[in-house]
Amino acid sequence: MKTILFAGADRVTREGCRRALEDEGYRVILASDAIRAVNLWRSERPDVVILDNLLSRQGALDAAERISSLDLEAPIILYAGYDDAYLRDPRAGHFMACVEKSKDFAELTLAVVRVLTSYDQARLLRVGLPPA
Repeated sequence: MKTILFAGADRVTREGCRRALEDEGYRVILASDAIRAVNLWRSERPDVVILDNLLSRQGALDAAERISSLDLEAPIILYAGYDDAYLRDPRAGHFMACVEKSKDFAELTLAVVRVLTSYDQARLLRVGLPPA
């Protein structure tokens, strides 16, 4: 069973994501801030990390950078409201995909499948992101 780490400051969003991904057969672990996300990544080594752009205590960009410094190939998805400036930050290069937030987690679930498939086949995937 694949494990997904979802990190987001909003409890309702975390729980909604957890339910949607568990319904698809994934094991889901949750973090409420960036520091906890990095610590959980170290201890659990999830198959995919999803970081909400509103993540507290250092933020999603810093968390992605820290996780990537530990494993350059860690598959990380940014879950964000569309923000061009945010995606132009050089640290956005650590994300394999960007999914726009919505009440329906179908797009996020599809991105997880695509990232896992891409990662398993050693192909670079950059969905919803500018070219690296």
